[in-house]
Amino acid sequence: MTLQAENITFSYRHRQPVLQEITLDIRPGTATALFGPNGSGKSTLLRCMNGILQPQLGRVKINGGEIHSMGRRETARQIAVVPQDCPADVPLTASEMVMLGRYAHWDMWGQEMPEDQTIVRESLARLNATAFADRPFGCISGGERQRVLLARALAQQAPIMLFDEPNTHLDISHQIELYRLVRELADEGKAILMACHDIFITPMFVDNAVLMRSGGIHAAGPAAEVLTPENVKAVFGASIEISWRKDFSFSAIFT
Repeated sequence: MTLQAENITFSYRHRQPVLQEITLDIRPGTATALFGPNGSGKSTLLRCMNGILQPQLGRVKINGGEIHSMGRRETARQIAVVPQDCPADVPLTASEMVMLGRYAHWDMWGQEMPEDQTIVRESLARLNATAFADRPFGCISGGERQRVLLARALAQQAPIMLFDEPNTHLDISHQIELYRLVRELADEGKAILMACHDIFITPMFVDNAVLMRSGGIHAAGPAAEVLTPENVKAVFGASIEISWRKDFSFSAIFT
């Protein structure tokens, strides 16, 4: 299941384009990290690629079919999204929040399927979130809520997963767990696109990196080839040289 952006341009209310001529392929079995400074268009690109926003120019396609020709339930069967955050005042337990990830699979009357409870439990367990499954969503910590949102995306069982800064609120231990999960999901055949700010740890767990700048793609390819000192300087304005080793460690030199 391949997700493609073909030369898309998007602007809000016909203002200056936020995205300009973006072409990007997200393929099964790969994890791609999307980097760029604030305001570079990362979140807008994710919203275009999950069908929430419609580009003024270009197309977004799933397996060759245009995403805007699909219904919302069908899109949800194909793409799972982990947002940056979610309102805490949701009158649901953590387990009920995860169950929302199953709605695209419910029957025509909106009834749960027999396997849904098992899938919800397995998704919570994979995120080490079983302990607070029955607690109100608004009464758990920000990091715990983020893990619930990740479990909800897992429960959706979609072949394509989009993450918008998924390590928000997570401590370093749970960030590493998240990156390992992303790597596992890609190895299981998922097509993954993840917008994030962490240019130090994330590249050790992904296949490709995309650097965005002013609504366009500055560089794309294997992380070690994309995150060069020259590219990092051009995009972030920071003088940093980063190197990664096979033992999942890195070093950074700030100049």
